[in-house]
Amino acid sequence: MPKAQAVGVARKVVAAAVLAAGLALAGCGGREGSRGALTAQDKIAWGRSMYRPLCASCHGANGEGATAVALNRPELLQKYPTRAALVKRIAEGDPAAGMPACAQDLQPEQLEALAEYVTSLAR
Repeated sequence: MPKAQAVGVARKVVAAAVLAAGLALAGCGGREGSRGALTAQDKIAWGRSMYRPLCASCHGANGEGATAVALNRPELLQKYPTRAALVKRIAEGDPAAGMPACAQDLQPEQLEALAEYVTSLAR
């Protein structure tokens, strides 16, 4: 199997596992809001669980940057001032910079949680 295809398969396996974990968390009744939605802290934890296998190798374990831009800086929130803008960047990636798109691998709820975690790094 070519390396690019293997990486794509691995990303889908990780995404499926993380989605299952997030759905289990949403259904467990642990720290849910009054409407059954995940709290901000739950989203951050879920986002962190996706960030590590999908993003940390390039953006650093704590968002400090490795081979890609650092995410743990407040300027990130100026560049992407809304959650929708950050979700769009994660979903579409940045092919020119070598950042793969995640829209094909992650569900909208996962993209939101990942954006919540990245936002927490930038604060």
